[in-house]
Amino acid sequence: MGICSSIIQEQHLHRGTFSGCNPTTSNTESGFFGISGFCISCIANYDNARIDFYLGNGDTKKNKDTFDMLYKHKNEIESKLGIALAWDRADNNKASWMCYHLEGVSITNEADWPRMAKFHAEWSDKNCSVMLEYLLSDEEKRFNAIIAIFREWVQSKEGTHLDIARCNRTYTRFTTDRMTSILPDIPDAPSGWNTDNHHFYEIINRNGKTTYIQLAISSKNITDEFRDICDNINNYYPAKMGKDDWQWRTPFKTATIELGDELDKDAIVAKLDSCMQEIVEFEADLANKLNK
Repeated sequence: MGICSSIIQEQHLHRGTFSGCNPTTSNTESGFFGISGFCISCIANYDNARIDFYLGNGDTKKNKDTFDMLYKHKNEIESKLGIALAWDRADNNKASWMCYHLEGVSITNEADWPRMAKFHAEWSDKNCSVMLEYLLSDEEKRFNAIIAIFREWVQSKEGTHLDIARCNRTYTRFTTDRMTSILPDIPDAPSGWNTDNHHFYEIINRNGKTTYIQLAISSKNITDEFRDICDNINNYYPAKMGKDDWQWRTPFKTATIELGDELDKDAIVAKLDSCMQEIVEFEADLANKLNK
């Protein structure tokens, strides 16, 4: 047994901290949140489970200064968490870290695995949520809040499938059942995203002020039959990059919507719903034109 990545990923879905992680036999899984060298680590040992908020930038001074800044807020941080952390400045090392342990469990005892997985998921998320309040700029916090709204919205829609591993701060990627019936998966022929599916809808978040949803198609490793479908799509919905040797095409995009200075979740969801209606109408029209 290693770390249960799927449970941790699900807990961190709003932030995507562990989005690039896969199931592993290692006793350690680390997630990242956009600060170079800093991460949150979940560790499963023979005699305990542990969460490390790890400050391991190549710049020792940055690590120690960050630790000292956080330590000044130690009482406040631990009050928010409702627990006591083990704080280790580790003056003889380049890195510093803060830990939280779950005792009385072992990686060798299968009966302990669910409890360890729950501990890793819950407390890695809580530690990130509290620590990042002190480390992220207001702009970064805004971007994270937007990402969380986008991902939650996708998951709330029937027939849509979020691919958390292919999401990042700029792109929230998902597929729909209808578009997958038009552009079927091609097993063992990885796309430009290294997926069996060669298309994604992408919610674009470049500036934190506006967004829209586009359909992106990858031509990497596609079959002749799939290319014919793409060419037919391009006849009805011409992409700007319509050349014969294309690698990427975006034949469809929704209207651009404003996110607002104050992030009103309900208002943003309503605007995304209008984008989804555009997608539904586009897919129906395209299927009709292609007779699919």
